[in-house]
Amino acid sequence: MPTFYKTSADSALHFPAAVARSSAEVVVIGGGFAGLATALGLLERGQGDCVLLEAERIGFGASGRNGGFVSAGFSLDVSALVADLGVEEARRLYRMTEDAVRLIRQRTERYRIDCDAVFAGTRSSPTGSTTTVSCATCST
Repeated sequence: MPTFYKTSADSALHFPAAVARSSAEVVVIGGGFAGLATALGLLERGQGDCVLLEAERIGFGASGRNGGFVSAGFSLDVSALVADLGVEEARRLYRMTEDAVRLIRQRTERYRIDCDAVFAGTRSSPTGSTTTVSCATCST
């Protein structure tokens, strides 16, 4: 299936298949957003002996077919989250999603990721307040 990411990628970039290694301290399986973020996070924390394995190509699965939006919160309605977890736990989890958005923005800036990022949007917190936040939309 053709995707924007695949059709706009630099076709000159080709990487040979990895030569088998007998060991690595950490192996991350999957080259989607979660796998790449995990491997990068390990490297940022000094874990140098890390290998990322992807059976197809980086971003092959769902990560290569999304719209590139990053926002805090959950697909579960705020009131349902509070009902299931209570106010304090819902706040704690929601703050974690806000931290994740900040981390993505910091990495976009630190590594100069050319993705036409637009940082604008709104969010609702578990307490019902609405605030302007950073929401990265990477369109290239």
